[in-house]
Amino acid sequence: MKKLFLLLVLSVCTLTVFAQEVPNYSSVSLAAKEDYAKAESTVLQATDYLISTPFDKNNPERLRAMQFILKWMEGTPDFTFQIDETPVKISSGNSDLLGLYLACASKFCIENRSLAKDAKAVKLNALKTLVTYSTNPTYKVKQTGELKKVIKASEKGELEQYVG
Repeated sequence: MKKLFLLLVLSVCTLTVFAQEVPNYSSVSLAAKEDYAKAESTVLQATDYLISTPFDKNNPERLRAMQFILKWMEGTPDFTFQIDETPVKISSGNSDLLGLYLACASKFCIENRSLAKDAKAVKLNALKTLVTYSTNPTYKVKQTGELKKVIKASEKGELEQYVG
């Protein structure tokens, strides 16, 4: 009886973890400047979804979440995102990996408004989140050569030096 109860509890917990609700991005208006601030909670939902689900090009929900984040990033008047050579090198032409980096940067900026104008802080923290995500085998990220360098720098406690 105890084993059956334990199995039932574990099943419910597992379903709760994986049953993430994805917002209806098309219902979120991004027409006026004030819409972007209102959409920040949806952006956070989208970023959280991306960094908590396996890396899968065939998952339409991941694509929709990434598209919504990118649309928000393009139009938000509250944040400016600088994309230098680092995320481009890390992604090695993989637009999904680049999109994930941008999602991590967006999440950091919204959650840390006082540091959002500090390009180094944004880059460092986006990379920290990206490293955490990409080193978790559950998420199935194919690590590029440059991503491996970032992971190694992080493991050695040298990520700040890597960022420069």
